Amino acid sequence: MPTFKVRLWATASQKNETKCTRGVAMHDITTLVHEFEQMGQALKAILNQFAPDEEIYPSWTRKEVLAHFAGWYDAAAAALDALLNGRQPEVVAPLGPDYYNARTVEERADLPYEHVVREWQMNRGQFLEQVRRLPESLLTQQTVFPWGETGTVYDLIAGQLHHERYHYDEFVERLSSRSRA
Repeated sequence: MPTFKVRLWATASQKNETKCTRGVAMHDITTLVHEFEQMGQALKAILNQFAPDEEIYPSWTRKEVLAHFAGWYDAAAAALDALLNGRQPEVVAPLGPDYYNARTVEERADLPYEHVVREWQMNRGQFLEQVRRLPESLLTQQTVFPWGETGTVYDLIAGQLHHERYHYDEFVERLSSRSRA
């Protein structure tokens, strides 16, 4: 069975790797899509527990976190679209994830919060639609990720979910520490 590395990241300097050893089948994708749906609901609920201007991640408010997610979902959906159309995905973060994070947040700085929420939901929805369209044969294909690393298509998909979970866990901790204070 193949070994998959699921990359979790907060910044380019903070990397964590989890190995998942298993075969990949479409039921794995169905399970992931279900987990994405649950995580999306959980993120919306937890983000609504923070004040609009409250810092919930170093120097970011909930709007900026969602802008960050929207940017990465846009990039990941574009990568899957390229793969579905027989093309090599583009590296949208050649200067690294930190630069791309800053750029995607800055690009959305003047947009109202509701617009950024809709963009996150739309980009996330497009990504999940691309996931649903993937043939099983592509799941173990090696590819380049939007941030320049390489791995399987499954790694890319699972990495997006783990990315949201990583931040969700940080938000839970932030709320917990707030209630202890």
